[in-house]
Amino acid sequence: GAGLAAFGQCYLRVGRCHFGRVAVAPHRRGAGLGTRLLREMAAWGMDRFGPRELSLFVLNTNDAARRLYERLGFRTVPYPDPGFLPDAHYMIADRMRDR
Repeated sequence: GAGLAAFGQCYLRVGRCHFGRVAVAPHRRGAGLGTRLLREMAAWGMDRFGPRELSLFVLNTNDAARRLYERLGFRTVPYPDPGFLPDAHYMIADRMRDR
């Protein structure tokens, strides 16, 4: 049926092209929409902000999303403000992997 399948925002945060509010509708998960959304957001962000690292936050409890981000080349690093979003991992990537 009709409706929103996936959503995300891309903006500069701490000098990186940051992905925010990334979501895929539950009934559409597992079909590659998250990967496609992130690739399109990365392309848009690199075009808009220039070549730079990518970043995002993922909640500690969202293992499926964290696994997707790791497959795409993201790794967990400390966020500059350690008290910000204590229930989330801050992840960065130099570029998106092809998988």
